[in-house]
Amino acid sequence: MSYVMTTRRLKFINMTSLDQLVGKPYESGAHGPDKFDCWGLCVYIYKEVLGIDLPHYFGFESKQRYPKKMSHEIFKEDSDWQIIDKPEPFCCIAMSRTKVINHVGILVPEAGGICLHAVENDSVLAQTIPRLRLSGFTNMVFLRWKND
Repeated sequence: MSYVMTTRRLKFINMTSLDQLVGKPYESGAHGPDKFDCWGLCVYIYKEVLGIDLPHYFGFESKQRYPKKMSHEIFKEDSDWQIIDKPEPFCCIAMSRTKVINHVGILVPEAGGICLHAVENDSVLAQTIPRLRLSGFTNMVFLRWKND
């Protein structure tokens, strides 16, 4: 599946993504529109832009269970996610600074590809993939939602 640019998506790209989401505060378990955790930001964008309801995985916002739960959901045999070789618009980027995936963002097609991600003790940030790598997120997996 690839995402074509509909009027709704172009509206998001031109008006909403960076201007209205960057800088929103981080809050564990928040799914927008005023506060987000990393998974909540992905859920929000998928719903608002793509019209896709992603599951609210129980435990995603729990620091103790988050890495285990996220890895289990992404890499299980019957996962709703397809691992892709390179990033594409609106793919999720599961990432970490260690071997265990513990963070997620979403790639929006502005400026050649910007990852929006909500960072604990901070806010929603917009960074390129090279910038993410420079900030320590060297373990990245690009994911496409299979069940639309």
